[in-house]
Amino acid sequence: MTAQPAELKVRIYIVENDAAVRRYFDAPSGVAGFYRGAVDGAIAVTPMRDVGSGYNRMTTTNILFHEYAHHFMLQYFPTAYPAWYIEGFAEYFATVEFLEDGSVRLGSPPEFRASSLRYGTWIRADRMLSNESENDHMTYAEGWLLVHLAANNAEVGAALSDYLNRLVRGETGREAYENSFGQSRRTVNRMMQRYLSRNRFSVSSYLLDPLPEDAVSITPMSDEEAAIALLAPRQPGHLEAAVRRAVEYYPNNPQAHVELARDIFHEGDFDGALARVEHALAIDPDNIDANILKGDILIVMARATENPEDPRWEESRTFIARANNAAPNNPSALASYFASFPDRNERPAIAVAALERAFNLVPQNDDIRFLLATEYVEQGRLDDAVRIATPLAQNPHGTGYTEPAQAILAQARAGDAETIPEAEASESGS
Repeated sequence: MTAQPAELKVRIYIVENDAAVRRYFDAPSGVAGFYRGAVDGAIAVTPMRDVGSGYNRMTTTNILFHEYAHHFMLQYFPTAYPAWYIEGFAEYFATVEFLEDGSVRLGSPPEFRASSLRYGTWIRADRMLSNESENDHMTYAEGWLLVHLAANNAEVGAALSDYLNRLVRGETGREAYENSFGQSRRTVNRMMQRYLSRNRFSVSSYLLDPLPEDAVSITPMSDEEAAIALLAPRQPGHLEAAVRRAVEYYPNNPQAHVELARDIFHEGDFDGALARVEHALAIDPDNIDANILKGDILIVMARATENPEDPRWEESRTFIARANNAAPNNPSALASYFASFPDRNERPAIAVAALERAFNLVPQNDDIRFLLATEYVEQGRLDDAVRIATPLAQNPHGTGYTEPAQAILAQARAGDAETIPEAEASESGS
């Protein structure tokens, strides 16, 4: 697989341990790292210490490469993927090895999934491939096993490719499973268990071109810069003590006030958030995040009036445009510019182009994807709407967009753009 380098690089934050990772968002126990297609660009958070011990130990590089694989898949090849395949693909790359001769080795088994495969309760293949099972540790383990089997068995590989293509074309998970593998669940499970029982897993090695000496640059950060940067990937409302400590320790740093404003905004105190972000802008009028956030706050306040003539709509664009001029490839500013036009009949073409540009920069962001699919339905661009909405509709473990996206597909296929259901914006990671 090849693709042009992305214009936005994934930002990776390495924190103390897996417990610290979980403090960044609403994570259940057992989560060791996460990846998220945030509206301002993709991020990953991983620990600097190994997780677990013995055969269950996941190394820091296992976790890092797992999250990196998510980025590789969802940034460069964004389409409809079932949850088990997303995690199985990431586990396949989690054990990648970079050797001293410049080669890379793929396919080594993840020992930390061995106990699940040998002693866990297996998910029935028809349920897993039909997207009808919970996304738990067995999804990761069985997903890896089936991906590895498909990579080393031409017949299974062809069936998997057909299955994935059917999902892209809009078949349900069960339809895609039944029409591609064409086997009973028992046969698929037996095939996987037989492959596991061999206890021999093929690996592949590839020789990479050496990197130029100047390919990597390192910029040291001050304690202040590092403390505030580590707040960026959290979901609003998390690490509150660290946010307030940053404001206390670094009162002249505008980004610290932006982070606090985000929390206040998340709590629904729009006036308080506006006051805090204006404090940040008083320190640095050109702060990109502060300008975008002020624009977003004004948009929400204007939307609450249900008045398309509210002057805050236009005012918001002043700050969003300032951010966009400073950072033309910031997808958050581009998406906010689109959102600043409440009446689609008066929305200029440049606003739609901004949303399309944001989508191209972060195709893995569900909020932007849903907005664009909705816009295409309203424009009558039904084929484009189906293409954009299908990954959301196929993801039963997604971010609140599954049912609205399925409704978009139904409306688009029926040629009906009358009613688009709403969905709550939400971001997840794994």
